[in-house]
Amino acid sequence: MDLFASTNCLSTKTSLTDKLKMYASAGIFKVDLGAGVTVSEVELSNLYGKYDCEFQIHNYFPPPEESFVLNLASSNTTTVKLSHEMAINAVDLLTRINGNIYSIHPGFVTDPTGFGGISFTFPAPKSPEDRIVAMERFISNLRLLTAHAERANIQIIVENQVIDHNLKGKILLDTASEFLDLFRSIPSPALGMLLDTGHLNVTSQTLGFDRMQFVELLAPYIRSMHVHDNDGTADYHRPINHDSWILDVLKHPLLKSVPIVIEAKFESLQDLTRHFFWLEDQLQK
Repeated sequence: MDLFASTNCLSTKTSLTDKLKMYASAGIFKVDLGAGVTVSEVELSNLYGKYDCEFQIHNYFPPPEESFVLNLASSNTTTVKLSHEMAINAVDLLTRINGNIYSIHPGFVTDPTGFGGISFTFPAPKSPEDRIVAMERFISNLRLLTAHAERANIQIIVENQVIDHNLKGKILLDTASEFLDLFRSIPSPALGMLLDTGHLNVTSQTLGFDRMQFVELLAPYIRSMHVHDNDGTADYHRPINHDSWILDVLKHPLLKSVPIVIEAKFESLQDLTRHFFWLEDQLQK
């Protein structure tokens, strides 16, 4: 069982170097590189053997100097180019730091126009055809990325995103059937799924499906999990507790050897450390 902590677990944004040192001081040596850190070229170079850590990379990492919204389903050719380049760079970075998993967000039907505090804000699609065309673009661009990853022996895993009532119909891959269609369209051993438990909890309530049935249908494709919880209304990134439904997911027979990433938010390193080793103990029972 591999248990990782996301760089975004702590409320304070720090340099990558400081974050890794903090985690190491707490005995956390498996890290999901994502948000919550600033990154310099020197720090990236230092990842090549300086740290006795195991890494995964999540979505928007390393962050570029000029920000943009990563969207492989975009109709904007510049956005697609930047998104593809960022993903390729992440795959290539993993080969240098001996990682093997890059997780990426699903495509958005329309490009976001802002950020609403918890999630992006999107204009509504003009017609149902917009979703179909966006999915075609996403599959086409993901196919290119997956081919590159397969040559590099890296796993590309696509995350299920959170769908609340404001996001309904605006983000791709919100149901198990869409994920299954994706895996049929790109039948590559390098392509899989990142199961985000917090996202699943909200989306299942918004769209009215059974979250455990979702897990059952997609378990053969799940290659890693982001673990956090909420009350089903919004993506609050709360730690799971001893009676959480998520513990049953983590102990699913097909998922026992899948890497788990804690992506809950904590006020202090001590709180994260306590939760990390509590969850490690739970998984070993």
